[in-house]
Amino acid sequence: MSCSTALRNDPRVLALLLGLCLIGCGGSNLASPDPKPALVAEDWNVASIDSHVRSLEDGHRTLVADTRGDGVSRVYNSDGGIVEYTYRNGWLKSRVTSEIVGNFVAGPLRDDGKPRIYAVTTRQTLVEFEWDGGRWTSTPIPLGVNILPYMTAVTGDPRNEGRPSLYFIAERALHELRYDSGRWTKAVIDPAASLVEFAPSTTGLTAGPARRDGQEHLYLVSVSSPTDSQLVEYIHSGDAWIKETVMAFGPGEPRPTPFGFAKDANGQTTLILLGDGGSLWEVAYDGRVWQKRLDKDLLRYGGSCTAGSPRTDRVFRIYCAGAFGRMEELSRASTAWTRSAEWQVGDVALTSIAVGDGRSDGVPRLYTQAFFVYSAEPLHEWTALR
Repeated sequence: MSCSTALRNDPRVLALLLGLCLIGCGGSNLASPDPKPALVAEDWNVASIDSHVRSLEDGHRTLVADTRGDGVSRVYNSDGGIVEYTYRNGWLKSRVTSEIVGNFVAGPLRDDGKPRIYAVTTRQTLVEFEWDGGRWTSTPIPLGVNILPYMTAVTGDPRNEGRPSLYFIAERALHELRYDSGRWTKAVIDPAASLVEFAPSTTGLTAGPARRDGQEHLYLVSVSSPTDSQLVEYIHSGDAWIKETVMAFGPGEPRPTPFGFAKDANGQTTLILLGDGGSLWEVAYDGRVWQKRLDKDLLRYGGSCTAGSPRTDRVFRIYCAGAFGRMEELSRASTAWTRSAEWQVGDVALTSIAVGDGRSDGVPRLYTQAFFVYSAEPLHEWTALR
């Protein structure tokens, strides 16, 4: 992979290699920002929640969720450990843990319905963080497998039993971690799962209702060779997991990563995949067969993506934060997706992005974290003006 390709695919690499690229890549090969970018103020009020967030070289993870079980959504961000931001006529900053963690997710995985945070530490240990009413407590969960700090993981209910579980990749296998009858149980769903890496906050493993059966299923991309990959679906029959190949992607096609779900023009749920070269695949099931459509060259600056309705019209869109402080917006135009807007905040890479009701006031907003090597960079909140 050339230096310029690496930079486009991961803005963290841009931040780490910027000082070397003139020697190793040649300045003319770098993706450069437009000389006159769109002004942020035309569409958004951008404010700093925390102006000095330090991070390790692996960048950040940003999450908006109710993890205390009190009905209040908060913003969670990584600075090596996990930091919590609560809005009460201003932002209050507290710490979940100082231990160095990688990826983290949240959900009510135990049978008491209370949400908690789950993260992997640099000791390759899965840890459960719980708010006990006065402080955060931590409990290690033995897994019996080697799991990387930046685990590929998702919480969801593909068993369709009314309670989510944790699904993750370790040692090339797809695992399920469930809490049942007072104890954790782990099972291997697929011993030979292989994922495409895309970005730290785009896990490449997702759960949702892509079929027209009203049920959740698991989706990932399995790589069988350097040029071939398959979109795989896992359906739980009630007794066992059934693995189905939805479709294959061959040489010459942008290799995709499952990202999330959207609605087509007819209101049917579709599966969105983000691919090499800034492409977007949309996969739909018509009740008989799967169909796929490719929109090429949508993203110019790579990076991490999220989806939601933070604009005042509450239309579902995709937002990607990438190199040079750029934010890109993708909107549906009839049957296709287009790059509908672009903004800039600062001039360094944005390595994580989340959408949600971070102030717990009923208004969804965007949250982005900037990153440049080991310097302190701001965590921003984007409030739509229209």
